[in-house]
Amino acid sequence: MRASLKLMCFTFWIFSFTFAQDRECHRKDITVENMEPLGQETYAPEEKVRVNCMQGYTGLIRYQCKGGKWELATKQGQCSKKKCGHPEDTPNGDFSLLEGNTEFVFGATVQYTCKKGYEMANRISQRTCRSSGWDNTVPVCEVVKCPPISEDEDLTMSGNTEDGTYNDYVNFECVSPNKKIDREQNHIHCNEKGEWSLPPPKCIEITCTVPEIPHGTVELLKVYKKDDTLQYKCDVGYRPRQGTPRCNTYGWSLKPECEEITCELKEIKYGIKAIEPEGKTFFRAEETVQIICSEKYWIFLTKRSTQTFKCQNDGQWDKNPTCEEIRCEIPRDSRLYSPSYYFYGNMKLDETRSYSCLSRYRQMESVATCTRDGWKPDPLCADVTCEAPNIPNAQIVSPERTNYKINSRIEYKCLPGFEPERLIEITCNSAGRWINEQNCVEKEGSCTTPILENGYIDRDPPTNDTIFYSCNTGYKPLTGEWWGAATCINGRWLNETRCIQDKKCGAVPNVQHGRLTETITGRSAEISCDPGYKSSNKSIKCENGIWETPTCRMDEEGCVSPERVENAVIISKPQERYSAGSHVTYKCHRHFTINGNSDVSCRNSTWDKAPICEAFCSKPLLRVNNCKRIDKTQDERKYSHGDTERYECDDGYESMGETIAKCDGQTWIYPECIRKAQCTKPTKYLQFLTLLDEKNLFNNFETLRYKCNKPYDKIPGGTLTCRDGKWNPTIDCTSSICPPPPDIEDGDIMDKYMTGEVITKVSYSCQLGFVLKEPNRHYRCRDGRWETPPKCLKPCNLTPEIYKDYNIQPIEYNYVKHSDREISFRCNEGWNAGDWKRSDDVKGRCSDGKITIHQKCNTKNWID
Repeated sequence: MRASLKLMCFTFWIFSFTFAQDRECHRKDITVENMEPLGQETYAPEEKVRVNCMQGYTGLIRYQCKGGKWELATKQGQCSKKKCGHPEDTPNGDFSLLEGNTEFVFGATVQYTCKKGYEMANRISQRTCRSSGWDNTVPVCEVVKCPPISEDEDLTMSGNTEDGTYNDYVNFECVSPNKKIDREQNHIHCNEKGEWSLPPPKCIEITCTVPEIPHGTVELLKVYKKDDTLQYKCDVGYRPRQGTPRCNTYGWSLKPECEEITCELKEIKYGIKAIEPEGKTFFRAEETVQIICSEKYWIFLTKRSTQTFKCQNDGQWDKNPTCEEIRCEIPRDSRLYSPSYYFYGNMKLDETRSYSCLSRYRQMESVATCTRDGWKPDPLCADVTCEAPNIPNAQIVSPERTNYKINSRIEYKCLPGFEPERLIEITCNSAGRWINEQNCVEKEGSCTTPILENGYIDRDPPTNDTIFYSCNTGYKPLTGEWWGAATCINGRWLNETRCIQDKKCGAVPNVQHGRLTETITGRSAEISCDPGYKSSNKSIKCENGIWETPTCRMDEEGCVSPERVENAVIISKPQERYSAGSHVTYKCHRHFTINGNSDVSCRNSTWDKAPICEAFCSKPLLRVNNCKRIDKTQDERKYSHGDTERYECDDGYESMGETIAKCDGQTWIYPECIRKAQCTKPTKYLQFLTLLDEKNLFNNFETLRYKCNKPYDKIPGGTLTCRDGKWNPTIDCTSSICPPPPDIEDGDIMDKYMTGEVITKVSYSCQLGFVLKEPNRHYRCRDGRWETPPKCLKPCNLTPEIYKDYNIQPIEYNYVKHSDREISFRCNEGWNAGDWKRSDDVKGRCSDGKITIHQKCNTKNWID
């Protein structure tokens, strides 16, 4: 049973397999797009069929029938559109695929278009991809043409006027020089439409209309013809543009404009502390700017640290708004010894210079210092004088002055109680010292003049041991009077000499024919009169430092204390009451002269008129120290201490300060005028420039113009200003390669080496007596700048003072050159250098103008 079942199953499998192998395939089961229909409806098993594509498509497709189903027998299983390749370009045109097409394949269409200025010559402008390729021919783009232009006898035409094509230009000009084209453009062009851009122009007469000028007004004509010029004015604060507008073919040759007048504040790099207003560069006319210079600078040509500058109507500043470094010039003092020798080089603020004065003048300081007010001290040198001598316990007999010139002689005598008793004469020497002076020594048993604070003591020989004194304003003697006296007895002053304040109570006053007893408070005193006298009051009081006057009266009339006179003393003891007929004598203080009668008397209870004490100078000189007095009508005037008179300098002279004379005590202090500082015509750099002002001498602040010569005329020229005997600023000429070689003080250029016409290498030599610091060397100009030139080392002047101070013999010349080697000087006859043995020579060295001698010939030779 089981075997039968197995046999049955095997038989069924064999039947099924054989049935499947024997099934057919149908045409309708092949579904390829764009294929040609197949020829049969069915196909036997294992039969192969080729599928053909429709026209315009391509592909190699084969199917095989297996088990009733089609199987693809090739790699490709679809029909693709045929490709046509590139459709070809057309000159002066472009093409593009129509919408929906992305490739050049069957059915695709391209559209041709012409570029701007060209048009299509063909009726058909498209090409389509067919099964046989692109249909139609490639379209042609022809250039657009414009119609011919008619001739005009007034016009001259240039360009293609007969057969103009796209972008061709035709230019027009008027035949007549007095006519112009009637519009701005003098040309037309052929556009893409085949039309000229504009019709041909016309020629019209050349005229210019009046332009609108902001901030300006035009005069005269409204219409201008060819070559007419335009005259116009500008409002305040504006100015016409440079040049004159002229009517021409194109209108005005220059646009008429009114430019605002401004002054430019150029960038200042050095010496500025502040600018107000800050940050502003351009200023309108009448506007101002304030500049504050730094500590060591001042305003150019003014010597001020702060200055306000105004922009003027010509666009220029009223003064140059710059700060310059403070410098001092060579002092012009006739009392200086060789000022140009000591004062040279960089003389900036706070720089110092040693200096010497001529004989008979004294040096005020060891060095001179450059300050904002010039060299200090001022003056540097002064007359050698002796101050009025202060000889204790002595009285000057000769006329007294504040100071005395060299060789002046005065006499004095000792006060009473001092010796010697004879007249003593002293002399002012060249060193400004009094010689032959003797001290006044106190005699035995005499009194020295006491020291009085806040007062003045007069000790006159006629009164011998009696002194008189008065107190300064605000003070009074202890006795209460306005002057006092003291007597020397046995070497002691009998009365106390003391000045107290006016408001303090002094000693109680004396009362004639009575006495006073001071109370405990010290501000009142009781009166006791002698028999036969009586007082109207029992006591007196002190108020505000003044005692009431005590009296023990009789029936007699007299005078109270004499009138106080400033700068005077009465040379008799003060009394509380003076009887009728009494008299006193006034004496003026030193330096004052009495005006009036020195003796005054008491008459009818009244003193005669008191004198006054005045200090007078004699009338001032009409001419002195190169200056003259301005007011010559004051010959009868009296001059008191402190009075002044004005002077003016003679022609060609100037003063370093005020020209005012001052009365000092009884002596005039006069101003001095020195010869004006002038600049001579420059002698340096003349081969590089031409001077435009033919003068040899220039006064202070006069200018000199110059023009730079070729090839040093990169800067055309400039202007120099004479200031205190020097030209400022420096000459500024340069070439495109190098400026002129630098000049050196006390030397000259010796050899020159050229590059073309420009000097690029030099050597230097020094003047007679000077020594070149670096000899036998050339100096070059590199990158437009010269190497630092050498220095000429100064010789040393051998003055009479040097010979005298070192006691040496003069040499052949009055100078020696700078040298690193020592120089020998011979001692004067009979002297040697620092040793008792004979040593006639001393050594010295000159270093750039300064002489150093190591020893002095200060020892007498040994005498055999």
